[in-house]
Amino acid sequence: YDERRKLSSLRASWISQASVRQRKGRAGRVAAGTMIHLYTKSFHDNLMPPFAAPEILRVPLDKTVLRVKLLLWEFGSPTQLLAQVLTPPPPERVLLAIRDLYEAGAIAADDEDSEVTRLGRVSSRLPVDLSAVKLILLGQSLECLPEAVVIAATFTLQDLWSIPNCMYEKDAAKLAAALAASTASRIKYDAGRASAALAALSLYQDWLAGPRNTRWTFDRSVSNPRLVQLDQTVASFCEKLLSGSLDFLGAQARDALLQLYEAVSNRKSRSKPTAATQARSLTVPLNADPCRLRVVLASAFSSAFVIGVSRNVQKKTPPSGFDPRRSITISEVPHQLNNMGTIENLFAAWDLEVTKFQQSGGGGGGVVGLA
Repeated sequence: YDERRKLSSLRASWISQASVRQRKGRAGRVAAGTMIHLYTKSFHDNLMPPFAAPEILRVPLDKTVLRVKLLLWEFGSPTQLLAQVLTPPPPERVLLAIRDLYEAGAIAADDEDSEVTRLGRVSSRLPVDLSAVKLILLGQSLECLPEAVVIAATFTLQDLWSIPNCMYEKDAAKLAAALAASTASRIKYDAGRASAALAALSLYQDWLAGPRNTRWTFDRSVSNPRLVQLDQTVASFCEKLLSGSLDFLGAQARDALLQLYEAVSNRKSRSKPTAATQARSLTVPLNADPCRLRVVLASAFSSAFVIGVSRNVQKKTPPSGFDPRRSITISEVPHQLNNMGTIENLFAAWDLEVTKFQQSGGGGGGVVGLA
């Protein structure tokens, strides 16, 4: 884990001397055997570490701190509890994880005793990073939850498209043709949107609606095993989100997620899909507006989208002539922008039509009536 870049990566390194002894035991599991090492004894004794670094020192502590706060909160703070593990992480790393959780919106304040938010509770149950969990929650808020779940699942896998390699294809002409086919397939599913996430979503929608076989994936230059693995990951995410322990989904979002889960479960089946199964697969709601999905993606990977605390605000009755169900009170609007024309343009960005606007008596703002 790179603390400066806040990214995890797989790094090639030599195994420890303890791992060497463990692997030697495997050679003699059934009968006496011989283990041959492809390095010198001097290299083993002097350059290989005696033991591998504990995982708690190699991975980000965000999820660990969340689990401690959710499961062990009554026994002490995260710093106190993690200081008691066999190889405790440095206290500054725990505090850094708390700050990162606050900036991501997983806890309510930059403090060890702060409450865990909905984002934090969902994150503790899904095997993805906070950005992907934020993507799922924003997808639920903007009515594109199935699409958000699929995109988040693709982030856990390697590239869905196959990448031709000269190590496996020695013929230069065939290699060039394979590269051209792979690029053409990417361009087709991207459809000019310049987004790898949206291209993968379009590919997966085709995968669910079409026959699940290697011929289909070969014709599109994509990896069949990775798409099958994506099926399993999407199904797992759906199961966790639909479980009784997470109750934030509305009826519409739950129905859409159930449709996706049913279609994915049908695709996971080894039996040949029937006409009814095929018809249900075609109704999977993976057709949200690309602009809305771009907003979800951009917001999910922002360092902090919205951070704040709730306040008890006295409910005000709108002025005469305003429908309470179709009125919004706004405040702190700059004087030069506090007029009907500007307010109309502001709400037009959300496809909302302003019918009337009454300025407040003091300060910028007022009451907005919507059609």
